[in-house]
Amino acid sequence: MKKKYFYILSILTGIFLSIPWTSLEFHFVIFFSFLPLFFIEEHFQKNSHKFLSARILKYSFLSFLTWNIISIYWISYATVFGGMVAIFLGAFYFTLIFWFYHLANRKFGNSYAHFQLVFSWIGFEYFLSNWELDFPWLNLGNAFANDIKFIQWYEYTGISGGSLWILIVNILIFKTLKSFLSKKFFLKNLIILLIIIILPISFSLYKFYNYKEIENPKEIIVLQPNIDPYNEKFDNLTDLEQIEVLLNLSDSLITKNTDYIIAPETAFPNGIWWKKIESNNGIILIRNLIKKYPKLKFITGITLFKEMKEKTNISRKIKNTNIFYERYNTAIQIDSTKEIQFYHKSKLVVGVEKMPFIKYLAFLENFALDMGGTVGTLGKQKIRSVFLSKNDEIKIAPVICYESIFGEFVTNYMKNGGNFICIITNDGWWSDSKAYKQHLSYARLRAIETRRSIARSANNGISAFINQKGEILKKTSWWKRNAIKFNINANSKITFYTIWGDFIGRIFGFLSIILLLYLFVEYRIKK
Repeated sequence: MKKKYFYILSILTGIFLSIPWTSLEFHFVIFFSFLPLFFIEEHFQKNSHKFLSARILKYSFLSFLTWNIISIYWISYATVFGGMVAIFLGAFYFTLIFWFYHLANRKFGNSYAHFQLVFSWIGFEYFLSNWELDFPWLNLGNAFANDIKFIQWYEYTGISGGSLWILIVNILIFKTLKSFLSKKFFLKNLIILLIIIILPISFSLYKFYNYKEIENPKEIIVLQPNIDPYNEKFDNLTDLEQIEVLLNLSDSLITKNTDYIIAPETAFPNGIWWKKIESNNGIILIRNLIKKYPKLKFITGITLFKEMKEKTNISRKIKNTNIFYERYNTAIQIDSTKEIQFYHKSKLVVGVEKMPFIKYLAFLENFALDMGGTVGTLGKQKIRSVFLSKNDEIKIAPVICYESIFGEFVTNYMKNGGNFICIITNDGWWSDSKAYKQHLSYARLRAIETRRSIARSANNGISAFINQKGEILKKTSWWKRNAIKFNINANSKITFYTIWGDFIGRIFGFLSIILLLYLFVEYRIKK
């Protein structure tokens, strides 16, 4: 076969992988996405011994580079350098995993290699969600975020189950095609393949059409002020003026029965000192609104400054003083009680809200990127605290922006009693790309995993209400100032996934390490 055909097959794998992140249709093409790369690897395995590993590295890197470019090119809208780093790092990670598969195939054959691929891939996805450079945006299980009728079983497995499903089906299709060509065990392999595809879908459809929400409705207003963080016209807009925009939006919808008003991330972008929050004019305006509607709880995002007693790795110093302070991307709840409830964002965006490995790379802090919110390494909190209502009847999980793409992370709110989820975000820095649509679709996964209704307030993205099956009940248009109201049900039942989290990722990660050690030990012994 001519060299150009190998390049075409490599790029085809990247295109197939990217379709779920770029199209609202044809998501199931991901079941065929690895086939071109599998055939390339097998061809060189049988027909070439010279520079074998180098060839596999080259073609697999091209596949995964294509996938990353098409799926997350939008990062470059905020920073060209950051986009390039994310794309090339992602391609490198997945190439390394496929290279392990290739080595296992060379030494021990297909069966061992397929186990190696599945365990390593899913184990790496788990690792990618839990280290300093966390970015699980392209975890395979996310591919079905808009095919919610077929993945209701995510309440047991989370997206790791989806990744496992995709990898197994790809491998079985590959084996079935090979058996068809060799005329050996074709029917057996075909039957196994159909069972693996049909059973999860059938179970999911049954769950989807038979799942009933417990009626416990709460009237919620979601605000979308659509204030462009990059437009010079808003540079001098005060926090008070922004809060006035929010309150004006809610005027026509608010009633005495309204339980919550939810405003987006960093609605107070200029920052409030923690000790002076009650004297802030915007907070006073919200307090005055609640006096008219005592049942109301107002949730919004703020930039919070907190004075520190001593210097820390992430603290800043006020010029010409010995005063140090930390900054937080914070959600607050204001109600008829005297106390304001706080939650500090804890999954921070790499290169924007945190400098990874800050103990060793603190000198790079000044290069943090401005994405239209709080910039530089921020403070965070360890506990996923929930906002309480006055009589503790309802507890709300305040998820801030980037946090909504981490399944196991979000379950910790439910373990602390969260009855439904509010997501506050600012999606303006992605421009008119697929990113804000992808971000919205990931919220649907969190609804299924936790069986919690979601109210989502996005400054420049799409605000929406999502039910416990992941259905979008009502939404706004992108880049349009608006407010919407809907009744969604609170829920207190805990799902299997909420209890056990990403157990598949943990188990497979452990097994992948064992298989890799075995592979390299055997390799060294034979050598």
